[in-house]
Amino acid sequence: MFGIGRPKDKKYYDDGAHSFGKRDKYTSLFSKPEEEYYFKSDPNALYHTYGFSNGGINSRYKLPVEETEVYGIGGNVSDVATWLFGDATTKVKNFLKAHGDESIESVELGRVPIQAAISTAMNLLSKGEYNKTMEKKGYDAFFHLFIVINDKYRLEKNQNVNVITNYSRADDEDRISLGTSKNTINEFFDNAIKEMGKDNFWRNYEGLRNNCQWWVENTIAANGLSRSKANDFAYQDTQELRDAINPEVQEAMKEVTSLASGIDKFLSWISGGAWGLAKGGMVRHRIGRMK
Repeated sequence: MFGIGRPKDKKYYDDGAHSFGKRDKYTSLFSKPEEEYYFKSDPNALYHTYGFSNGGINSRYKLPVEETEVYGIGGNVSDVATWLFGDATTKVKNFLKAHGDESIESVELGRVPIQAAISTAMNLLSKGEYNKTMEKKGYDAFFHLFIVINDKYRLEKNQNVNVITNYSRADDEDRISLGTSKNTINEFFDNAIKEMGKDNFWRNYEGLRNNCQWWVENTIAANGLSRSKANDFAYQDTQELRDAINPEVQEAMKEVTSLASGIDKFLSWISGGAWGLAKGGMVRHRIGRMK
């Protein structure tokens, strides 16, 4: 219930013959995590299923001791909201109900610079590495990416998947054409969900990893469009930036985004799709009426 049992995967460890993982599992809304071991080849299998004793795992396979990964209130709120309201916001559900059967005539990839306030915050969090990375890579700015379908529907990933109807080009926006997917809009979504899995498609947003760039790239590839063309236009390497930000800060950012995901779904549901958290890059903490 509430989806809190969804485990958070750890990295894998190899003993030469097998790959093992370690993760925390929550069995109820208020429970403490239970540590779980499993084979990489079968994420649902516990070690004892294969005859291994719990007491001998670490010594037998020399698994390093890890710090417990905390699943905070943001993740709990996001899971409860998904259980109550579903994977998509009411706004996106309404869009797919009204326009999902429309044929796709054109697909474009768009980008706009991340807002100045967010860039300043990221530079502070990374102790100046944000600006240094831009300079080193020759970037004028870091960009928020999105997909424009039929020159009027903007699809993007923030704390949740968002859509803007009757969309017109922004002043600071660049676009390239990716052709057509020869699908309906519903099929376009379904193909991407099959490629990424529903949690990664609808949720699990992280500003430095599973972000708008990752989502757009995989959505494009799932629908037979040119990933290399998209990468030439929009790909930005953020590895050095990720390395510069303390993991605890990254975890806090993820928790804030998960919390925003749950709040966004609630606002969308209670307003029939008219309201939600502001969109356009990493999370902005204000509420506004959406177009």
